[in-house]
Amino acid sequence: MDKKTEIRGIQVDIIEKILMMIQEKFPAFNDGTYYMAAKFNLDNDIGYHNLRDMLTHFEAAILKTKTHEERNTQIILAEEHLRRALVEPYELVANMKLDDARQLFKEFIERQLSASKKDKVLLIEVEELKIEEKFKEIGALLVSAREKKAVNLWNDEWERSVEEFTFAADKGLDLCDILRIRIQDLKRKSLDRRSRNRFIWAFVTTVLLGIFGIAITILGILLSRA
Repeated sequence: MDKKTEIRGIQVDIIEKILMMIQEKFPAFNDGTYYMAAKFNLDNDIGYHNLRDMLTHFEAAILKTKTHEERNTQIILAEEHLRRALVEPYELVANMKLDDARQLFKEFIERQLSASKKDKVLLIEVEELKIEEKFKEIGALLVSAREKKAVNLWNDEWERSVEEFTFAADKGLDLCDILRIRIQDLKRKSLDRRSRNRFIWAFVTTVLLGIFGIAITILGILLSRA
């Protein structure tokens, strides 16, 4: 290959591909990292692992390969890791929020079943929230996003997977908030009921002790007169 088409022995089109990935795609990695930290207080470990793998392929392309074909193969592999670094943080958060919602829903149902009749959250309220439908919506978004993620091209369909994972994560977060409110409602009602019961028993005990004391006093008076 003509030296004019190389920089320090590396073909210009290979260098251009590396620069394009950094200029056009890397900023989205920072967006995903901020999204995880700001909204979910999570570190983007999975993204950093993929970036490390991407840099490993850059190293191979620059230092460990000689032919244009070999270098281009390394760039393709690096690009795949960059795509993963961009999308997998959103997928991870979406899956975590779905798991959190499932655990909260399980706790809600258990508390609902064990609650007294007066303490139960009306089932019609649960139906109005359409919790099961919300789970289905999140599941459908995850399926669609995973299908788009599998596309091995930088295109609108593939990049939309990030958007759908984000929608799924946000819906999961909202569902968790709804379920936590319902669980706290059941806890509060249960606590209020126990507090009322303790007060009633304390009052009854006090009255009974008072009556017993009066009875003893009267009995003592009667015995002293006998």
